Amino acid sequence: RLVDEIGGDAGPLLHAAGIEPVLPEPPDNRLPYAAMIHLLEDAAFRLHCPDFGLRLAAYQDIRILGPAAMIGLYSDTVGECLKAVGTYFYAHATGGVVELADAGAATCDVTFEVLIPGLHAKRQINELSTSIGQELLEMIIAKGFRSKRVQFTHRRPSDVISLTKRFGPHLEFDAPVNAIAIPRDVLSRPVATSNAVFRQVAVQYVHKHVSTATHD
Repeated sequence: RLVDEIGGDAGPLLHAAGIEPVLPEPPDNRLPYAAMIHLLEDAAFRLHCPDFGLRLAAYQDIRILGPAAMIGLYSDTVGECLKAVGTYFYAHATGGVVELADAGAATCDVTFEVLIPGLHAKRQINELSTSIGQELLEMIIAKGFRSKRVQFTHRRPSDVISLTKRFGPHLEFDAPVNAIAIPRDVLSRPVATSNAVFRQVAVQYVHKHVSTATHD
């Protein structure tokens, strides 16, 4: 849809990335992560849209993470939600990792990192993924939540207006890992969508149907 609105043609972009236009049914519909990253970068270049990944995030939401999102949102607390997304992120992709990391006495970092060699600092996947993470934090912490530090592994773009609008003014670039800092004291807050029964069903689904084998 975004490609169409920009005036492009998704077909040649998908073909160039080696991605079939129609994916198999779940749970076998995971895109090769490297191919998706190349697709995003190629689309940004060909369509002259340097913030393509960030704009694409507006057409997606946390459900794009599939079972990882479900297990997270069915968890009891903010901390358990974020840890669950990290634990089960492989159900979405095996070429990246999400973690909840210590960042000082009063702060934790929700981090995202691409593990595929040569693709660690690609702008489009970084901004797409971090924006989806931002949406999750707004859901489980507070509507309109803004971090005091959002960092990216890629270089600072010449224009950061769209990034500032999405994340706030506290942006850092050329960082070792993509991260959104959150106050440590929010980790114990309850998640409004928690449901122990649904969570267990989602966990069992992942263990039964989703392989940890690399697809990237």
